[in-house]
Amino acid sequence: MAEVTDTICLGESATLTAVLGGGSDSIVLSWDGIGSNQNQVSVSPNQTTVYSCTVHDPLTGQLDTAVYQIYVQQCTGGLHEDATVPFMIFPNPNKGKFSVVGQEMITQVKVFDAQGKLVHQGFPDKQEFSLSLGNQPAGAYSVEVVTAKGIYRKSMVLAP
Repeated sequence: MAEVTDTICLGESATLTAVLGGGSDSIVLSWDGIGSNQNQVSVSPNQTTVYSCTVHDPLTGQLDTAVYQIYVQQCTGGLHEDATVPFMIFPNPNKGKFSVVGQEMITQVKVFDAQGKLVHQGFPDKQEFSLSLGNQPAGAYSVEVVTAKGIYRKSMVLAP
């Protein structure tokens, strides 16, 4: 079972992407509490909410569930870091160069644009490292890190 944690400001939305398993083209998706069978869904919770997505492959019998916990916080004057997510991004906003500092070893990092497209992937195996996304356009991005304790996401802004 995959676990994903993200933090958003009240009034923002988050895009949840199913963790696809199986092995055939007959995969069936089911998002609890959302009623969708799409690969990606957009949510705008007013309070911290847990969503789950079950992926079932009736051809192979494979069944997997991913849990997405979205923390909602009051934000004034921009993005705020949430202490429940064990890494920081700074500076945020930035102009394409930023650092990631984790409370534990980060084994994988992915950066997604606002449409959910993967724009960077790396395997740092460090608690602290720097990234450069200077070739990406200004806008909102999501930084996902993988540690031994789970998968965590934070929002980041590339300034013009």
